Amino acid sequence: ILADMAADEYEVEIAGVATLPTIWPPLQDNKRHKVTVIKAGASRWLSFISIWHALSKNNADIVYICKPRLNSLLPAIIQCRRKLVIDIDDWEYGLTHSHLHDYGSKLMGLMHVLSTRISEALSTFIPLRSVSNHFLQKHYKGQVIAHARNPADFPVLNTNEVIETRSHFGLPTHKKLVLFLGTPHWYKGIPELIEAVKHAREKYPELHLVIAGLTPLHPSYTLYRQTASDLLGKHFTSLQYVNWEEHGRMLSCVDIAVVPQKHMSFTQWGQTPSKIFDAMAAGKPLVVSDIADTKDIVADTAWLVAPDSAEAIASALIDICANPAQAAERAARSKQRFLQYYSYEQVKPQLLKLLAQVKE
Repeated sequence: ILADMAADEYEVEIAGVATLPTIWPPLQDNKRHKVTVIKAGASRWLSFISIWHALSKNNADIVYICKPRLNSLLPAIIQCRRKLVIDIDDWEYGLTHSHLHDYGSKLMGLMHVLSTRISEALSTFIPLRSVSNHFLQKHYKGQVIAHARNPADFPVLNTNEVIETRSHFGLPTHKKLVLFLGTPHWYKGIPELIEAVKHAREKYPELHLVIAGLTPLHPSYTLYRQTASDLLGKHFTSLQYVNWEEHGRMLSCVDIAVVPQKHMSFTQWGQTPSKIFDAMAAGKPLVVSDIADTKDIVADTAWLVAPDSAEAIASALIDICANPAQAAERAARSKQRFLQYYSYEQVKPQLLKLLAQVKE
């Protein structure tokens, strides 16, 4: 997103470390920008060395660091001849602390927390920062740059195009599709969404759940697929990652978008899910958990629900189905709000103004 918006004024290269010589699947077919894979082993220090080496050979005028992580922060700061800016789109300490149980031992988890604390401290040496919400702005300072979207990526489809697009993705052509699009991390509230669709189907059996982004490499892949299959049977479709070039078209062919979240300090304050903006850009009825800046972003155009609540999600789905005219009207206002505040046209000047300060 940042590269897209900066590309009109800058020559942009996206570079990142991979333990395998591959690009993140949604961006594998990216043709918009030069993408460089920096090969590294599984070790954090090997990735540090790899990034150092890559930076030493790169003649970029500005290095835009995404996320305060040691393996990218240290090489960039040490390469002090560069002009630096950092983007912080998640509360890294809150996320790391929430994931303590994922590490092989308590010691490894605590070391990762310490590494994150050090990274936060180092980020203060970079005076120019962009953040994704007001909590992060208060915590890290910096300019709020919203998760903008390009309206051109979200076409308005007629009935035949909807059927054709659904067939392309292997989706039911004549059901009312409820979509979760994105990586279904454990804090995303997927079990509650599955349960909610089951309850809502008791009144509206035409509802069909689509989870797009559920890859076999994801640790919860088997659990989520099994849970959805047990509760929804044939009324559930699982897709792996959707190509970035096609994700807008997928949203344009579904009926309802849901962005659920668990209730925890990390999600409640430190994260603004970017998929909110996808649903708004596509002009779809949106059901979203009330976390962080969500209420300020969507105003009265979405169905705000309590985190962790399958009952609240089900109630919102039922309301959308029961009142199609109201749902369409609110979705249209959601798209207008997106165009007014969160499109590339609106957000890009803020980013370019920040980068202009880096050049000074």
